[in-house]
Formats: sequence, C-alpha cells, structure tokens
Amino acid sequence: MVDLSSEALAKEDGRLVLRSPQGVVGWSTCPPKPWRRRVVAHFLVGVVAIAACSDRAKPVEIPEPPPVATAPSSHAGTVPPSHEGQAKDARKDPQATILPRPSSFAKASEDKSTIAITGGCREECEDPKNALRNYLRYLLVPQPENATRTWRNFVDTTTLLDNGQPVGAEWESMWMKGQFELRQRRVEGWFQQYEERIGGKVDPDTLSNMLERTLTFHRISSSRVEMAFEIPATPDGQTGLRWKLGWSRRGLEWLVSQIEDD
Repeated sequence: MVDLSSEALAKEDGRLVLRSPQGVVGWSTCPPKPWRRRVVAHFLVGVVAIAACSDRAKPVEIPEPPPVATAPSSHAGTVPPSHEGQAKDARKDPQATILPRPSSFAKASEDKSTIAITGGCREECEDPKNALRNYLRYLLVPQPENATRTWRNFVDTTTLLDNGQPVGAEWESMWMKGQFELRQRRVEGWFQQYEERIGGKVDPDTLSNMLERTLTFHRISSSRVEMAFEIPATPDGQTGLRWKLGWSRRGLEWLVSQIEDD
C-alpha cells in the first residue's frame, strides 16, 4: 500500500513527488493544487501497483508428461526378405503390387479351413462343355492312384435329381437339420451305387469319338444347360447307352444336377 499522507506526497523543486520506503516512485510538474495532487497521486499509485504485480508475477511451469513406453514392433518398416526385390519395384512403379493377386480358385485353396460341401472341380468345370469332358474322363476312364480329384467333385449333392428321384433335396434337408453324419453316409452310399451302375471303364479314344458324333447341347438359361449323348458299352453296365445330364452353375463351377441314364 502506498502512503498518500503529506509526508509521502510533497512538493520538491516545483514538482509533486510521491515517495515510498524504496525511494521516489513518481513525480509531476503540475501546479500543487489540492485536487490535482489527489488526481496525480492516484495515477502514480496505479503505476506503482502495476509495476509491483509485474515483478511478482512468474510464469507457471507445466511439467512435461512422462514418455509412454511402447514395445518396438519387429515388423515396423520392414519387408520380408523374400519380397525385398518386389518392394523395390513397387516403389519405382506405383501401379506395381508387392504380392501377386491370385485367382479366385487360388484364393479359395489358401484357406485350409474351407471344406467344399459339394463340388470342388474348380478350373476343370468353369464352362459346361469342359465340365462334361472332365466328368466323363474321371468317371469312365482309368485314373492314376494319385489323382487329386474324382468324378464326385462334379456332382451337386444339394440339388441332384437321379432319374427323377430328388436325392439332392433329401441330403440338403439332412444338412439343414444338423444330421451331418447321416447325410454323409447317404451321399457315400449313392456314390458307390452309381459306380456299380456304370459298370466299369471304357477306352478313352472310343469315348471321345462317340461324344464327337452324338453330343447335343441345349442351353436352358445362363445358369443351366442340358447335354445328351451316347457312351460306349461298359463291361458290367446297368445303364442305357443314351445319357442325358443336366448341369447347373454353382458359384464358379458347373456341376451335374440331373442324371437320366435308364
């Protein structure tokens, strides 16, 4: 607090001087009239108060937060050694990709947990005519023991009609009811019965020549076709020589959905 008594505010050498214990803090050359003395005194007091506050004020220091410890990633900023060359090419060419994009069938094969419930002929049945040739080749022509596919991969076990019998619908119903083991036994039993019905293998050249002469193709829709043809007689065959197969598209595959061979 600044003292405004006559001892603190006095006239010296024609000036109005304000003194404090620290010494002279201000003055004015105004004439020493009483009302002016008071105005000047209040002004000088404000100056002194501002100066005192500025001297005492100190900036508040906010401590820096401690650093958060993070575990370094062993993969950050690294490229597998097997793909270093491809990564360099990708940096040169923005359109290049580090890893090649596999086809639809290749992507499916990478997922080992995916088990095909029906089908599985993949690239060998991408179109109907190719599917027919490969189906008959696996069914009627002797195959090596290490063959990765069989004719069973060409049959749609969810919609199959066998000479008018909706066996596929029955198997599908078992699946929907959760009767998986029963369905598997029924499907396996039909496969074995069908192989017995065919009655053996034929000469591949004879089969190819007969298909060339007798095959008729009828497209019913974009997802269904029918083919009729004759096959050579098998050693113990119980079917007629004139066959009719209906094919339906399921995903990327064309599968047998109808068999007429009586």
